[in-house]
Parts: sequence; structure tokens; C-alpha cells
Amino acid sequence: MYNIKGILYSIMNSEPAESTDSKIAYFIYQNIDSLDNVSATQLAKMCNVSTSAITRFCKKLGLDGFYDLYYLIKSYQRDPEAKPDKKFNIHKCPSKSISLTDYIDLQVKEIETLKDNLDVDKVFDLAHLLYEYKTIYLMGISQSLSSALNLQAALSFNGIFSQVISIPVKQKEILSNLSEETLVIIFSESGNFIKNTFGKEKLVSILSFNNCLQWLLYQGKAKKHLPLP
Repeated sequence: MYNIKGILYSIMNSEPAESTDSKIAYFIYQNIDSLDNVSATQLAKMCNVSTSAITRFCKKLGLDGFYDLYYLIKSYQRDPEAKPDKKFNIHKCPSKSISLTDYIDLQVKEIETLKDNLDVDKVFDLAHLLYEYKTIYLMGISQSLSSALNLQAALSFNGIFSQVISIPVKQKEILSNLSEETLVIIFSESGNFIKNTFGKEKLVSILSFNNCLQWLLYQGKAKKHLPLP
């Protein structure tokens, strides 16, 4: 299932603030909990845009129409795990009950886990792939997007150009037209977004790091790279 807030973030981050799509995304993001039984016409009026603008907005998200957008809004409203006080918890404890010291200790534990389980050979293999391919796309959404942006910045310092793609419809477009010279790395917190959106037939698992699954996709290839232990 789509992460509706993650998609709205992607629109707001990639579009000018004064653009129609950005205004619609911002309004939905700010008022998502109160959009009960809203119609396309009503939403257009609330956003001060035309109904056709709402339709175009839905298409930009890769949705068939307003009904799909409304379904995502309702799904978010019904999902207790999507709420901030539920989403941002540590070890099933509400975030408000975790002290700063506890949080730091947990991060140290995560780093120690990485130290104990990191396969340096796999990291070098990935580095070779990054130098091998001429075109590199990094894809992510919501929390996973920050990982893609961090990798892009690191690659730029090493003279490697990459593009971060966060809009689902653009991701689909690129993935449906892959060439043999294109490397795509997709970051997904759970992996479900990628599987549900693009299917499993092209996915090749390469690395798991701090609950952020990363995938390589190759057009028409089933060859595995860097298999998990």
C-alpha cells in the first residue's frame, strides 16, 4: 500500500511551493485527519483549484483517479500505526516515555550490531557496481528518502553523479524503460512499498541495513548480486 504522507512529502519536496500540485499536497497533508467523505469537487474548492487539477494531481501520483486518492486518505485515517505517537516509537514504547539517554544507548546498540554484522566485501562489491554503471538512480519515499539523499551526497564527493527519484509515477516510468547501463537502487523501510508497487519479478535483494532494505533492479535479469547470508 502507498504511504500517502510519504507521497505528499515527495510532491512538496520536488515541486515549487507555489505550484498547484504542491498546494494540493500541502493542504491534504495538513488536513488529512479531517477529510471525511470529501468529494473531488469539495477538495478542489478547499484547495482553491479546479476539479481537473485534482484529477491531474491523482495521475501524477500514479493513481487512476480521485477514488484511489480518497481510499489512501481513509486508509491512513484508519491505521493507528500511521499516527505520529504510534509511528515514532522505540521497541514498542511510546516516544514520549523514552529519555534522550535511552535513545542514544539504542543508537549505540544499532551501531554495534552493524559493526558485528557488516560484510566489508559486499560493500566493496557495491562500490564497484557504482563505478561500473553510467546511469544511477536512487529511489526512496518517506523515511527511506533520506537514505537515498545521503547516498547521493556521498557519491557526489567521489565524483559519481546520481539522481534521486521520489515520485512513484516517475519511478514506474524509469523502471519500465531500464537499459543495461542503468543501475537502480531502491530504499524501502519494509520492502512492502516496492513489492506492492513494482512486483517481485525484477527485485534482487542486496543488502539490509538498520531495517532499510535496498534493492537492485535489472531489466530482464534474474542474476543475484551480493546475496544475503
